[in-house]
Amino acid sequence: MRLIQAVRTLFGFESSAEYEIIDGTDADAADGWRSPEIAARQHEQYGVLLRDVRAGRARADLRAAADAVREAGIHDSRVVEIGCGSGYYSEILAALTGSLRYLGIDYSAAMIRLARKAYPRERFVVADAARLPLANGSCDVALSGNSLMHIPAYAGAVKEMARVARRWCVFHAVPVLEQRATTRLRKKAYGTTVFELTFNRAELESLFADAGLAVRSVREVFPYDLSHVLGEHTRLLTYACETRS
Repeated sequence: MRLIQAVRTLFGFESSAEYEIIDGTDADAADGWRSPEIAARQHEQYGVLLRDVRAGRARADLRAAADAVREAGIHDSRVVEIGCGSGYYSEILAALTGSLRYLGIDYSAAMIRLARKAYPRERFVVADAARLPLANGSCDVALSGNSLMHIPAYAGAVKEMARVARRWCVFHAVPVLEQRATTRLRKKAYGTTVFELTFNRAELESLFADAGLAVRSVREVFPYDLSHVLGEHTRLLTYACETRS
């Protein structure tokens, strides 16, 4: 393993720092997003972005997520977000896409508590992305918002999203590289150790195909180049996929 200091400031303080390549899954890092401290810090920082959304100045990555959801072309669509954090995308999507019905799912009880407090009119559930408590085809759009990279059982999460989506799956802000195999990392996010993946693009798109998903569009999000860590340029992409069933 090798430790590399790599600070990224995305929201006003260190949301990504101290990357370390690991061989397997670090159980403590995988549970990092369950921390009440990280939930509170992330929620506070997204408040800054939400103020810009309300003022009509949504950041490019937020617009990319909304554009991918809008691509489904379904008025008043039912959107299930897997890895919803404190529920901020319920507001972002409503502001940028119009009418929708929203359900947020996250494995962190701390995140869900914040979400229910911030958005009491929306529905939120604590659940595992690889074992969603939803029926087949129960939503119009299944959205993974900035979360697939933090799920050790990512192949199962992709299959579950395809199962519950009636027609569309959106995988937002996924870090990919072209040559290197999918790589597991530890890093510090908001001062807490968390698990992160950078995906081999061909492998990831093969997982989509195996789950019965066809890639309809790919959007670049914002720069997230980990070449200083991985030895290869990385990109952050948002995929809009359609179910083949």
